[in-house]
Order: sequence, then C-alpha cells, then structure tokens
Amino acid sequence: MFETLEDKCEISKKPPSPGYPILVYGFHAVISSIALLRGVPGHGFSRLFSLVDWAVLFLLSVTWLVRSLRSPASMSRHDYWVRGIVLLSLLMAQDLPYL
Repeated sequence: MFETLEDKCEISKKPPSPGYPILVYGFHAVISSIALLRGVPGHGFSRLFSLVDWAVLFLLSVTWLVRSLRSPASMSRHDYWVRGIVLLSLLMAQDLPYL
C-alpha cells in the first residue's frame, strides 16, 4: 500500500538535476581527502575513529560520484536524499568522541 503511494509522489516531483549530485559528492570527496591528508601526519593513528570516519566518507562519496557520472539515468529524489543523510551523519559523527 505504501509503496504505491510513494511511487505516485515520486512521479509527480522532478528528479534532481544530474549536476547537483556530482557537485555534492565531489565536494564531500575533496573535503574528506583534505581531512585525511592533514589528519594522519598531525595526529597519527591516535584518533583512529576519526581516521576511519573520514576514510569511509571519502570512499562512499567517491563511489557515489563515479556511479552518478557513469549512470545514464537520473537519480531518484529518494536515493539522493538517503545518500545525503548518510554523508551528513558521517560528518556529524566526527564530534561523537568529544561529547
């Protein structure tokens, strides 16, 4: 029942433009690579959670960036929304050890 309602809502909305996911995933990839390059020499492996978190953020954003570049079809709004929430939650997880 809910699947048909969601499909009707998805059909009525326009999908995001193809350049917007590429911009967002590229931004996350650049930021996470800068954080990895600056964080490892400065702190070593003493902040292992932060290192793993930045590495996961980098790998996910690069994977989704490559998939969105190679995909001929546009991404659905729901997929883009879920991926954005995952990336934002990984960014917010950086503060967990300091709470």
